[in-house]
Amino acid sequence: MDWVNRMNEVIDYAEKELPEEIDTGKVCRIMGCSYPAFQRSFVQIMGMTLEEYIRQRKSSSARLRVTPSINIAEEIDCQLYRKKAFNVIGKRKTIQAGSGIWEAAREDSSLEQIMKMTESGKPFLGLSFGFDGDRSEEGMIGIEYDGVIEGFESYICPESSWLVFTDYGKSFHKMRDRIYRAFLPQSEYKQSDLPTIEACTEWDSDNNFCKLEVWIPVY
Repeated sequence: MDWVNRMNEVIDYAEKELPEEIDTGKVCRIMGCSYPAFQRSFVQIMGMTLEEYIRQRKSSSARLRVTPSINIAEEIDCQLYRKKAFNVIGKRKTIQAGSGIWEAAREDSSLEQIMKMTESGKPFLGLSFGFDGDRSEEGMIGIEYDGVIEGFESYICPESSWLVFTDYGKSFHKMRDRIYRAFLPQSEYKQSDLPTIEACTEWDSDNNFCKLEVWIPVY
């Protein structure tokens, strides 16, 4: 439960000082990870950034705590993999709070463009590089591809270990909750600064149903 205790220690710091500007170095020392890695977990668990939490606390008396759920963690389908460096091509963009990278990609036809210009059968990848203080998310939608295509950006993901979680359905908010609220707090692994990746390996667009893998970079 050390991870849960560390997260609550950060909340204690925020509660005690309610700082105008967060001491990110202090947060990193408490958590033992980078600030982007902390922020990513904090948003998934609390539904807001630390900056938003502090603003909310200045106008409210409601205090929040992080609590683990062991039973949920036991139900997760998870495997650890080591993957060599790979290249992703696609569209990179900033997603506003409340939106999602997949919805944004469908709206601007990025997925259709990528499908037409590459071979079929490869899973779509949704990369999340982290959240800003207003909970906007820097993301990228694309596929793994060894090459360059005009009009698309590329990102080389370094070699890393990944915890890969698999689920089927229409909504994956519950799976993310299980990962960040239950599994990671009890895990021996820590999330690294690399982007979190969602790999859509099967997609039935008519029924809005897919098989999804969530890749968490760890060390």
